[in-house]
Amino acid sequence: MMDQNYGPATLTEVKTEIKTEPRGVRMGSNGFNMSLNNMPPTGGPSSSYMPNLGTRPEDDSKDHLPREQICCLKENGRRCGRVAGNASYSKRIQKTVMQRKLKLFEDASANHIYICDHHKDLIQSVRTKRRRKDSEDDSGETDSEHPDVDLYQLQVNTLRRYKKQFKVPSRPGLNKAQLADSLMRHFKTISVSEKETLTYFIYMVKTNKSKLDRERKDDDANF
Repeated sequence: MMDQNYGPATLTEVKTEIKTEPRGVRMGSNGFNMSLNNMPPTGGPSSSYMPNLGTRPEDDSKDHLPREQICCLKENGRRCGRVAGNASYSKRIQKTVMQRKLKLFEDASANHIYICDHHKDLIQSVRTKRRRKDSEDDSGETDSEHPDVDLYQLQVNTLRRYKKQFKVPSRPGLNKAQLADSLMRHFKTISVSEKETLTYFIYMVKTNKSKLDRERKDDDANF
């Protein structure tokens, strides 16, 4: 094979035929221009190159997570921080709050009208006491005629046992406050012989036959 000798003139012609490509563009094997801006850096590992695929940062997704609603009421000028339930602060409830002069106000910045279970029970107890007072006024009875007994503090199971024991008639589907109100009216109708009750109580205490005395003796025997 014969060696080809190129002279200075030949090398000059070869240099002039070389076309310079614009910076940032490389001709691919398929004939399309490839931008060098999207290519991985040549000085480091290819794993460090992360192309921008238009994905949303992870922090942005946190703003779309559902948040628990808190009570929409303000009590004594401070927003309630309890979790809101299913009860709503309707116009009828607002009227009751105004009539009873409760220091509850709807927060203007709240985007809902749901209240917590604490304020629901508070408003419901006030409404029940008002109905009880109205019924006492109609019947002419006063609180001084009856002992101070609050059945509203009892559990629902205890109220149901009371209803079953005395066979108190009531409509089905009553909640705790309505059931307690019905049983309270029945409780006031129970006739009690004070003299007989006190005599029996004194007898049980003197003879140590009460249930509490028996339990105390059992505890002493265990020691």
